[in-house]
Amino acid sequence: MKISSAWLHEFLPVHKSPEELDQLLTDTGLEVEGFETIESVKGGLQGVVVAEVIECEQHPNADRLKVTKVNNGKEILQVVCGAPNVAVGQKVILAQVGAVLYPKPDEPLKMKVSKIRDVESHGMLCAEDELGLGTSHDGILVLDPNAKVGMPAAEYLELESDVQIEIGLTPNRADAMGHVGVARDVLAYMACHEGSTAKLQLKETKKPVKEADLSVSVTVENAELCPRYMGITLSGIEVKASPAWLQNKLRAVGLSPINNVVDVTNYVMRELGTPLHAFDAKIVNGKVIVRTAKAGEKMITLDGVERTLNEEDLVIANEKEAMCIAGVFGGNHSGISDSTTEMFLEAAYFQPVSVRKTAKRHGLSTDASFRFERGVDVDLVPYALERAVQLIQEVAGGKVGMDAVDLYPNPIQKLPVTLRFNRINQLLGHDIDPVKIVNILKSLDFEILNISNEQFSDSNQISGNQIKDLLESNNRLDELKSYYQSLESLELSVPNYRVDVDREIDVIEEVLRIYGFNLIPLPEKLNTSLVVSEKPDLERLGVNLAEVLAGMGFNEMLNNSLTSPQYAEKLGGTQFQVAKAVTMLNPLSQDLAVMRQSLLFQGMETVAHNQNRQNPDLRLFEFGKTYSFENDIYLENKRLLILMTGNKQEESWAQKLEKSTLFTLKGVVSNLFERLGLASFIQEESLPDQEVLADGYQIRILKNVVGTLGWANPKVKKHFGVKQDVFVADLDWDAILDSLKLVKVQYKELPKTFEVRRDFSLLLDSKVRFAEIEQIAKKVDKKILQKVGLFDVYEGKNLAEGKKSYAVSFTFQDAEQTLKDTQVDGIMNSIRAELEKQLGAELR
Repeated sequence: MKISSAWLHEFLPVHKSPEELDQLLTDTGLEVEGFETIESVKGGLQGVVVAEVIECEQHPNADRLKVTKVNNGKEILQVVCGAPNVAVGQKVILAQVGAVLYPKPDEPLKMKVSKIRDVESHGMLCAEDELGLGTSHDGILVLDPNAKVGMPAAEYLELESDVQIEIGLTPNRADAMGHVGVARDVLAYMACHEGSTAKLQLKETKKPVKEADLSVSVTVENAELCPRYMGITLSGIEVKASPAWLQNKLRAVGLSPINNVVDVTNYVMRELGTPLHAFDAKIVNGKVIVRTAKAGEKMITLDGVERTLNEEDLVIANEKEAMCIAGVFGGNHSGISDSTTEMFLEAAYFQPVSVRKTAKRHGLSTDASFRFERGVDVDLVPYALERAVQLIQEVAGGKVGMDAVDLYPNPIQKLPVTLRFNRINQLLGHDIDPVKIVNILKSLDFEILNISNEQFSDSNQISGNQIKDLLESNNRLDELKSYYQSLESLELSVPNYRVDVDREIDVIEEVLRIYGFNLIPLPEKLNTSLVVSEKPDLERLGVNLAEVLAGMGFNEMLNNSLTSPQYAEKLGGTQFQVAKAVTMLNPLSQDLAVMRQSLLFQGMETVAHNQNRQNPDLRLFEFGKTYSFENDIYLENKRLLILMTGNKQEESWAQKLEKSTLFTLKGVVSNLFERLGLASFIQEESLPDQEVLADGYQIRILKNVVGTLGWANPKVKKHFGVKQDVFVADLDWDAILDSLKLVKVQYKELPKTFEVRRDFSLLLDSKVRFAEIEQIAKKVDKKILQKVGLFDVYEGKNLAEGKKSYAVSFTFQDAEQTLKDTQVDGIMNSIRAELEKQLGAELR
């Protein structure tokens, strides 16, 4: 949100530099993201002054040029001028040597001494367009005869220079959506840290008095969606361009002036945070109805788009049609135009959730909806109306045509909250002066309802009511010095504009943000307690595996749980379906409309993002949750996604570049299962048909599927613009953790005997997998056969079609005694017999 420094200072007792405001606002929770100087005219007309023409003669070498002598208040300068209207005695605008003008925004014109047809010219007498004030080039700008010679042109023309401050407003800070709310925080900070007693003062207004006859009846049919609605009419207004001060104010906050009436509504909205809307009274036609839209009702909004309204949309209508989507967007035909002479002005409080749903339903985001959906100050609505009426009459004339209507059948009550002083100190570990706390709360408009202190029950002590009186009197706070240490609690009422404060902890946060987080000292010693549990720390286990992956050269991803429904629709096939998606009731956008069913699609986004930035060699992983809705049940599943693509390692003279393969990733996954103690339980099966992965393996632990291993299919790669292979391990982390109950840690001494190794070179059918060989071997012997390894694979020349060669190693060891050749050979013969029988293997 943009605010104007000059505008903000209208509510502050002293001037604060942009740097001071940056620090102050950021410390109080309104983070300043940046600030820049805003000028009504680019360059601010530095070096441009008011001057007087004291001589004007024909140029000796040009019929259309004049040679003038001008007085700039300090000296007489010779200036060549081509304007037809230049004459002796005129007060004019002089751009002196060194001044820079911007007749076009991106084309600076720097003044220097020049010769024009052999006559020196020391500057330029300026026309309107040359100053950047307009488009006229009929002649130089002739000023009022009373203009003071030597006065800076910017001062004479009342040009303003301002600093625009960009605030990163968080959704909970609805109170800071106008300059008044920001100023309130600044004043609270100054009261706490600088001893300022200044209070926030709104501009003085008067209750509008009926002066003409322009009545409009107002009916609210749904008080739940519109708790408060106010309206008033004005007749005899003149719609035209706004005065310079109003245009400058709006430009300073990034708004473009439209006309005087609309500009006033925008001005009040940016000042108070309360949106207003102005209707042409002819379109209103004597009746305003606040109602929900009818089924199939349509209206054309200000952007020229015809919209079909939903029955839950709240609209402002006349007797015939909807004129405005309440709190969101105006209608194309009901607003203020150049021909408007009578108007109806609306000020209201609309139910925030209703406005948000309507805005999202129609894909609209406006200044009004931004404020209404966060919750404006319902108590400020009457003042906003009075302020707008006063300003409209000032800039557009007109007379009030009716007494203001205020429909507020069920006033919103201020929320009571009890604040305990010992709770503040307990949470912060730091004592804050209670008087300072009271000062902060008063500055933020919290009202003190009651005081609690048992010591004040004694008739000789000061009473609770007396303390309340002292607290409410700034000039008597010092009288509390002997009492405040024994204060127990305050009963407060929360101002209605603080929609995010409804608990004691929220009030404590308010105190702390004004007091300053940086002023809470850190203790020299931090005490912690160690909790010992027999069960494994599952959170720590995930961290440990992340560290293992990082040690293998992987980088961790962290993607949003919200994603686009198009992924399931276009790429999910039968595996991930739109019908199974958990959809958001109020999505921020269509790209964030559903909860993700898979980590893969956002992982592919990350791959594409990196490859498009010349980073094609990737090792990525993410721990994250997926969500689905099946059989009327919402399901949540934590998963681990591992991705590899590109080269295995960085380019180096010391080693040959090799591409990552499925087996590279399989080795990583095997290491993880080994680390978890689950390697002996893993079974691999062919991957069933699916649309996301082209081919690969399905990983099981006993009968439970715990993940898949394969590579992204061409359709998925094409969708994300990824050209090289991406290898994917999608592991069910919840199922893996559940399988840990199978793991029993056993300790044994290191064997004193040696290992014995035997190798087979096997000729096999191409479809045979190494896992099948390993399983058969381990069934033959479970005592001394320690491991089975694959150290060479060959397919191609000199082998029959459909055949491949595996070189397999078998490692034996007995911890008790040295193995004999006959013992090992007997097991190897049995393994060979089983491989021949079950797999049709042949020894080569």
